[in-house]
Amino acid sequence: MKNISAALRRNFHIDILLKHSLLVISLLVFYVAGYGKSFLVTRDIIYAHNGKMDLSAAPWQEKVFGLYGQWEFYWKQLLTPEDLQTGKYKPYYVSVPQTWTKYVLPDGTHPGKFGYATYHLKIKLPPDIHEIGLSFHGIFNQYRLWINGRFIDEHGKVATDAKHSKPTWLPETYYLHIDGDSLDIVLQVSNYQHFKAGIVRQIVVGRPSLMQKFDIINVGIDSALMGTMLIFALFFFFVFYYKKEDLSAIYFVITLVGQALITGLDGEYVLYRIFPNLSWYLGLHLLFFLFFYRTLTFLNYLYQLLKKEFSFKVLVFFTVIASVGCIYSIFAPVSSFQWLLYLYMFLAMISIFYVVFILMKSIKYQIGALYTLLGIGAVFFTGLNDILYDFNILHTFYMSGFGLFVFLFTLSIMMAMHNARAERQIIIYSYILKKLDVLRNELLKIPFYDIGRALKVVASVLKLSRGVWIDKEKDYFVRYEVKLNKLKEISTGLSQLGQEFLPADVIKQADETGRTFIYPVSKKEKRLVENRRISDKFPLSAYMARRGVKSVMATSLKQRGEVVSLLYFEEYYKFINLIHKRILEASASQLVSMKNNAENFEKLRQLNLKLETIVAERTKVLKEKEAELKKKETELREKMEELQAYNEELNTINLELEHNKTVIEQKSFELEKLHNEILRQKNFAEHQNKIYRESLEFARNIQAFVLQEDTGLPFRDYFVFYQPRGLVGGDFYWLRNLGGKVLLVAADCTGHSIPGAFMSILGATLLDDIIREYFVLEKNPDITPSHILYLLRDKLLKALGSDSSYSYSAVHDGMDMALALYNPDTKLLEFAGAYMPLWVIRDGELIELRGDRFPVGMYVKISKIKSFTDKTITLKQGDRLYMFSDGYADQFNPLGEKFYKKNFRKLLIEISGYPASLQKEILYTTFKEWKGQTDQTDDVLIVGIII
Repeated sequence: MKNISAALRRNFHIDILLKHSLLVISLLVFYVAGYGKSFLVTRDIIYAHNGKMDLSAAPWQEKVFGLYGQWEFYWKQLLTPEDLQTGKYKPYYVSVPQTWTKYVLPDGTHPGKFGYATYHLKIKLPPDIHEIGLSFHGIFNQYRLWINGRFIDEHGKVATDAKHSKPTWLPETYYLHIDGDSLDIVLQVSNYQHFKAGIVRQIVVGRPSLMQKFDIINVGIDSALMGTMLIFALFFFFVFYYKKEDLSAIYFVITLVGQALITGLDGEYVLYRIFPNLSWYLGLHLLFFLFFYRTLTFLNYLYQLLKKEFSFKVLVFFTVIASVGCIYSIFAPVSSFQWLLYLYMFLAMISIFYVVFILMKSIKYQIGALYTLLGIGAVFFTGLNDILYDFNILHTFYMSGFGLFVFLFTLSIMMAMHNARAERQIIIYSYILKKLDVLRNELLKIPFYDIGRALKVVASVLKLSRGVWIDKEKDYFVRYEVKLNKLKEISTGLSQLGQEFLPADVIKQADETGRTFIYPVSKKEKRLVENRRISDKFPLSAYMARRGVKSVMATSLKQRGEVVSLLYFEEYYKFINLIHKRILEASASQLVSMKNNAENFEKLRQLNLKLETIVAERTKVLKEKEAELKKKETELREKMEELQAYNEELNTINLELEHNKTVIEQKSFELEKLHNEILRQKNFAEHQNKIYRESLEFARNIQAFVLQEDTGLPFRDYFVFYQPRGLVGGDFYWLRNLGGKVLLVAADCTGHSIPGAFMSILGATLLDDIIREYFVLEKNPDITPSHILYLLRDKLLKALGSDSSYSYSAVHDGMDMALALYNPDTKLLEFAGAYMPLWVIRDGELIELRGDRFPVGMYVKISKIKSFTDKTITLKQGDRLYMFSDGYADQFNPLGEKFYKKNFRKLLIEISGYPASLQKEILYTTFKEWKGQTDQTDDVLIVGIII
């Protein structure tokens, strides 16, 4: 929501947003008050009971009435009023409006989709009602109508078989004179073509004047919606004609034309009224084809408009579904269109949800996306209303045409905002170009090396109050300052100026980032600084408040990607904006050139001065040298003698160097021998390491083979999270289906790596021997978990070279173990443990079955070893079982903190409701994030089972 609010503040003016929002709200209120009540012609719903309806006290002067409720229904019978008066036929009451396939006949069966029936309803009228209007909109097939025993009309051809029936689809309103105070309606309906049979939409009755107004208003609104969509389509067609590269316009044209045709073929059936001879079959095929085709073209329109957010793969997915619907609607019979309607509803719902999703993502940067989102919302809710109305869940009216109208309205707002922004950008860029022309012309008038006057020109053209040119050499060095269009040169180091002259933080940021920095001080910050409350938190605001500055800007001048100079500006009366920034950045290359020219000019001037000084000095020196030459000759002779003595000393030194060279060569030979020996030992170590790695790999393969669990375990789901500390580990699990029972084992052996792995393999092998001996050979399925642990301890002690009579003091070879036998028929679980528990999580609560406090294997004192004890529990559907070693809870994080068992317990309770694969993934991810870069403390084993 923060991003959306920021986007609104950045892209929209609040007054425009309010105006547009009020306009949209006004349209909605107008529509609900106008279209919903048909301009003060209100439709009321009064329900019939047992084929009778009382409208004698109804407000006929104000409203029209929908004939809902219980009608008499005669399945597979075409009865006339005369037939009904005989009393031979027993009535059956059904709800109207509703397709007759949902009725339950007295024999308990449902009427088929195809067939024929008679509807009958008696209505009591006020005594002053002699003229009525009766409107039929929801019989999709064919019907015959009798009113008070008088035949009124046959719509299509009613028949008892498909061969002689003829469907039609045109709403009719009958205006009749009624004698008496009752209205007897007999309606024969047959259906052999449509997937909806019977009276599926409302029948409306009322005074002729109100019915005429009711029909005219509804037809007029549908016609107006059609015309609006076609006008919009014409507008977007011309947009595409003059901007052919914008494919979104032509997609939207096709969408609008399709929606206009749908509006004419459904609802008030405007096209059927204009073209009465329009084929019933053609109209229905075209209607369902347009449903899918319109959705496809609309999604292509949004894809062209929002390619950054709209996934092409998603577009392909929608295209495949819509194409299937289009092809099926062309070639399939109308009677099978019901599943096609469900497919369209599915396509419409998921496409609207996806469109809302991408519009929410694009609202941060796309101008007008909020308005489009409101329009999509109108399409969604009106379409949902139409679906619920079509299934007789709501008793409203069709609104999807209005929803698309609201979408078109919001789209026009977005286009207006785009056009306004484009015009504003054109004005801004025109202003920038004019300013650039003025700036470059002014810079051409001054000497190419005068950067001081260049600074003055920039400040004058941009109309800024103060400017400083800062040159970057060994230190920041202020070269020129222009203030109120007066130029002065400053030669003080920036580090010596302090905050009273320039805000160093701004200069530093512009230099380090290489970008332009603009800061307008806010009224709130200025007020806080002036009140001396938190000025230390806003040093830049404090500086600007002291100097009366309203806005500052600092920019870098770069050459070959490196910052060579900085420009700093202040403005006392107005804010520096992005236009100043763009003008300055566009002139940066010219200013860098002037800086280089100034440096070269200064170097040349200094060189000339230096040459003149050198010539004068050299003349004076030559005269002095002539006098010195004679003196030097004498000194030279003396030096020659000294050189001879020096040469003799050099010869002696050379002899010593030759001796030292021989000694160094001997040392080099010895070092080379030592290097060869070290290299040989290195190769030997690498070979031994390779052998060790191969051994570990082989041990891991053996362990993996031993730890394979049975397939077809009688659980709903389970997982094994096994992560040794090295390539192999001392934890192992053992899951076997023993026919009538399932044996579940989780163990933590003494040691890690290869010793632990061998201990785990030994434990698994001994378990295999015990199960084969007692379950296969002796066929003793009643053996208890405690006895299995006892046998395993006995075999383990013998395998390690000890027996139960041996007394030892502090030997810990062995394993901790949780062992359970589960009977899937009785749901009974027997458990015994050695230092390890079994947890059962049921309905969010944890039940712990604790193990005994001694291991399987050697112990400190043989006298303390007791018999293992059994615990039992009857499991329920949905229970979660967990057996585990202590490696997960004992893991340290980079801060030296343990995960601890209480956190492990809490984590298992939180994830116990998830599928096994997801539980395993969460355990792995949590363990990895907790461990971080810390080494794994111990082997980790968790076995999770869902009953």
